[in-house]
Amino acid sequence: MDFQSGIDLIAFSEGDFTNTLANTTFTSNANGTAVGTGGQFVYNTTTHTLVWDSNGTGSGGVTATIIFDTAITITKSDLVFYTPI
Repeated sequence: MDFQSGIDLIAFSEGDFTNTLANTTFTSNANGTAVGTGGQFVYNTTTHTLVWDSNGTGSGGVTATIIFDTAITITKSDLVFYTPI
């Protein structure tokens, strides 16, 4: 995948999530470890995997969303929620 932070966006249907994007935490680290107990996106810089974690540090709740071929830079501003028509 040819993804460039600040240029490209990753879009998710807001109906698939219990949080709004504004209320969603985003974290990026080498272990893919969530922070806090709320729903959040976590980018694992080692495995290049972006996951949705519905309950943060609680058990379970992790859904692999995207696996990138190579390491990328990604921030919360690269994510958007849209309303399907």
